[in-house]
Parts: sequence; C-alpha cells; structure tokens
Amino acid sequence: LCQRERFPLRQAFMQSHFSSTSEETAEQFLAELDAARPSIELGLDVSKDLLRKLGDPQKKLRVVHVAGTNGKGSTCAMIASALSCSGLRVGV
Repeated sequence: LCQRERFPLRQAFMQSHFSSTSEETAEQFLAELDAARPSIELGLDVSKDLLRKLGDPQKKLRVVHVAGTNGKGSTCAMIASALSCSGLRVGV
C-alpha cells in the first residue's frame, strides 16, 4: 500500500494544514500544535509525593539499582561478588 492509502486521515490533516505555504500559516500551525500538547512537569516531585503517600516503601528495600547503556552485567557481577563476600545475601 502506498503512504496515502495507509494513512488517509494523516493525508487529510496534512492537506488541511499545509495547503498554503505562507509563513503565517506555518506559524499558526506550530502555535496550535504547541497549545494542544499536554504540559509536562519535569522532576521527581510527583514520584516523591506518590511514594510518600504510599508510606515510602522504597526505604524498606535494600537494593542497588544499576542503569545505563553499557557495562551493567559486569558492574552487577562485581557488586554482587563484593556484597556476597561481605556475608550478605545477593540476587541478581
């Protein structure tokens, strides 16, 4: 299927919003798009409030959280080995 047949609503949307090439039309479209976007509250305040309302369950857990793109496996193995040698029970 061609792009137009697969997405007829998108095609109609694009035609209705981009039928004119004037700068004013493009600026109006971008302003409408920006106004329609839901606001996003950045930061951890919402998550912290939720955890507080739940009784801060994270404080009862003893965990090491490893995140990132590379090296998680070897990092976890090293941490697990060190904790295990210290007499702690470890699960990876």
